[in-house]
Amino acid sequence: MWGGRRAKETEARTAAAKMLPALGRGIQKSAASPSGLAALLGALGSGTHSRYVDHPEELAEQSSIDDGNSILGLKPPTHALSLSGNERY
Repeated sequence: MWGGRRAKETEARTAAAKMLPALGRGIQKSAASPSGLAALLGALGSGTHSRYVDHPEELAEQSSIDDGNSILGLKPPTHALSLSGNERY
């Protein structure tokens, strides 16, 4: 029982350490303007982000990454392409 809890805690600490630098940059960018700060606070207040405390493994899911990027006002990398089937190779 305790081993699983420690593993989750270690997993959560590792995930937090990896995302903190990007989180800090995103918050600085958002807080640079009054409207950006208001949007950031609104997004954080309206979401269900506390679930990541109990389920840190969800932080690695693309939907969680997209949610975080959206909150921070970050756009996906330019190399990420959506393949609609119309692309030519």
